[in-house]
Amino acid sequence: MNNIIKKNLKIKSCYEINKDTLEKTNNIILPNNILEIIIDEKIANYFFKITNNTLDIHTFVGVLEFGAPDDTVIVPFWIYEYLVVDNDSIVEVELIKNIIKGRKVVLEPQDELFFKIPEYDVILETLLSQFSVLQYNSLIKLNILDNIYYIKIKDIEHNYDSLFEDNELKDNNMNINIEVIDIINTDLTVEISNKFLMARLKKEKEEQEEKLRKEKEEKLRKEKEEKLRKEKEEEENNKNKPFVAFSGKGHRLGGN
Repeated sequence: MNNIIKKNLKIKSCYEINKDTLEKTNNIILPNNILEIIIDEKIANYFFKITNNTLDIHTFVGVLEFGAPDDTVIVPFWIYEYLVVDNDSIVEVELIKNIIKGRKVVLEPQDELFFKIPEYDVILETLLSQFSVLQYNSLIKLNILDNIYYIKIKDIEHNYDSLFEDNELKDNNMNINIEVIDIINTDLTVEISNKFLMARLKKEKEEQEEKLRKEKEEKLRKEKEEKLRKEKEEEENNKNKPFVAFSGKGHRLGGN
């Protein structure tokens, strides 16, 4: 069964149905009738693309369960905000089958206070383990110690070795989705980019270079002043020498 599965569904946030734990993920809840449509697809992990067609905003998600009311999709509230939707807005939900495993992700926290969290790297990796997919250049929202932090997916790297384990992708000439990676049960390398530290280091480097430039200019200025001083001093000395006529060595005429 290779037909595209695409549905227009009414969107609700997880808080409306007391599914607060959904907020810590990027998984959604879909109606059971969609499961009935795709059950023969024989896909290990179900991934969907949710699009707000009015604003042309989309995101990729996994599926927690198929227990939502008919014609309704339930999403984490942070995705609800990300898509800029209102209560009961209609979104497009499409099954995506060309997402492969990720090898590496570069994350960029948007708040410098994030780096003051003890063992922030361990906490971040633990929270990511509850996510299904990561989308390049998107923002995810995390609640850490009762504070909200936005994390940018600065870069992703696909694990192309996983293509050899997916016959469907091989049959489709490796037509993979370069925008997103699957991170479920994946040995993912996580790199955390500290743009605030890099900005400080860049500023310090620029300040040091400026200091060296000024020191060099000052040195050249002093050398020039010293040279002019010596030239002027030599000129004054020459002016002050007494004039002596025929002071050179003479020769007598006739030889004696």
